Amino acid sequence: MMMVKKDSSVKIRDLWRQKGVAAVGVLLLLFVFVFTHPVRAEDIKQGVTKGTNIQVRKDKPVTGEVIATLNTGISVKITKSSEGTDGSVWYYIEARKPSVAGYVRSDFIDLNGTASEDIKEDRVLTINFDDVKVRSKASSLGEVLCELAYGKNCTFKRAEFDEIGGYYWYYVTFDAENGVTSGFVRQDYFSTDDYRDELIDRGFPESYITRLLVIHDLYPEWEFESYNPVSALTWEKAAEAQYGFSKVEGAAESKDDTSSNSVSDVETTMLNSLIKDASYDDLQYGFASGLGIDSLSGLFSDEKQGRSYITWKKATLAQIKYYMDPRNFMLTENGSLNTSFFMFVDGTDSTGTTEKGVSVILSTTSMTGTLPDESSTTYASLVKKLSDDSKVNPYLVAARLRQEHGSSSGDDLINGKYPGYEGYYNFFNIQANGTNPVLNGLKYAKSQGWDTRRKSISGGLKFLSDNYFYRSVPQNTLYKHRFNYSGTAISHQYMESLYAPHYEAKNVYKGYGTDISPASKYRFLIPVYADMPSEPEGRP
Repeated sequence: MMMVKKDSSVKIRDLWRQKGVAAVGVLLLLFVFVFTHPVRAEDIKQGVTKGTNIQVRKDKPVTGEVIATLNTGISVKITKSSEGTDGSVWYYIEARKPSVAGYVRSDFIDLNGTASEDIKEDRVLTINFDDVKVRSKASSLGEVLCELAYGKNCTFKRAEFDEIGGYYWYYVTFDAENGVTSGFVRQDYFSTDDYRDELIDRGFPESYITRLLVIHDLYPEWEFESYNPVSALTWEKAAEAQYGFSKVEGAAESKDDTSSNSVSDVETTMLNSLIKDASYDDLQYGFASGLGIDSLSGLFSDEKQGRSYITWKKATLAQIKYYMDPRNFMLTENGSLNTSFFMFVDGTDSTGTTEKGVSVILSTTSMTGTLPDESSTTYASLVKKLSDDSKVNPYLVAARLRQEHGSSSGDDLINGKYPGYEGYYNFFNIQANGTNPVLNGLKYAKSQGWDTRRKSISGGLKFLSDNYFYRSVPQNTLYKHRFNYSGTAISHQYMESLYAPHYEAKNVYKGYGTDISPASKYRFLIPVYADMPSEPEGRP
């Protein structure tokens, strides 16, 4: 049989045919991927334009054709970012008003700003120029109704976009000017105090804002969030709900008086810790004022020994309001940061915490140095590790331990020597209540198998984490541990003492210590009740 040699051109043609089929397959796969995998929602960011005559470029950054210009306050979606030939980051944005899509340089987009169309009704805005014209409609073609002077306050009602001029105009009301009380003012004639606006949008009233702005100037990276602890009650009713369930410490004339008022050893230990940690000013103006006494001599029966004779008494409504009001614990009288502000720090955020900071908080307690039953482990390292594992701020944990057991010698709940319960420990005083709190607390410790210090601290921290910091309605600040509601009633409060979060917060602050700087980043959750008075509640 004669073999016929296949022509080389046929081979080449067949090869191209095969490769062509493969290429078509690849294109089909790309087509399917692109059209069945749109930009994910989590990849889209929201932003707001800042500036005037911001150029929007078609197809590519830097050199792309300018297809539109935007002014400040426009809400945009950011679907991708690219580095331009100018070394800047550019965003591909999509705007609805006006309808346009293209590339904008990233420094003209505020990722945390408030769009004009999202400004809340009744926000107070301030005129930032002289002789600003108020017009009859949202356009520079509108009739001039009057002029407003620099510093004039206006109340925002709504925003309207002028498609021709490219600006938002705000319909505002104001105190009468030549008989005119309302009209349209172009958005860029108002003050651009963006951080004040952010605080307003976050739900803070003016009496909070003035104080938070001072803190923001000191620590510009700190974040403030508001929440309403009890939407079903006004401020007045929320305070009244605490009446009868809140205690303050009273100065007794003798030790006998304390026993006659049923003060437990656990409570006395905590109070001695509070007094020991407090500065003179704290005692004179904070603790002492709550007691209704004038000086340290009224608080201590033996000042040289530092012994305090204490009795608990029901708090008055005025005392409750003072310690409930967050505004009283933002700034000191001289305008510096009040260290009690850390009662609002997010207890699930461990940013900036260290083992050294934990050690500072636990200093002068029995929890310094190493564990007696673990010579290679310090209390500070154990608290830091267990807190990190539980995703709880270790400074709040250390402050709670110090609050519960401030004595440098340790008490019966943590020394392991209580008759009948030798070798059991309850570092967080869980279930330490009733007429014999030490016994009840150690019974609970035994039921949980807390026969080492590690087990007690670990188990107690898990209790705090599950039942407070990460419960279904989180109590993730020291303030929430003390003031908490469900419906119209108080609920699940960790302690009765009004002073506890105030002093625990001061110890939390000690942990942060020198790490607190303008560059530090912490998150604070601050309560805002309905119908609060315009000024903070005064000292009782």
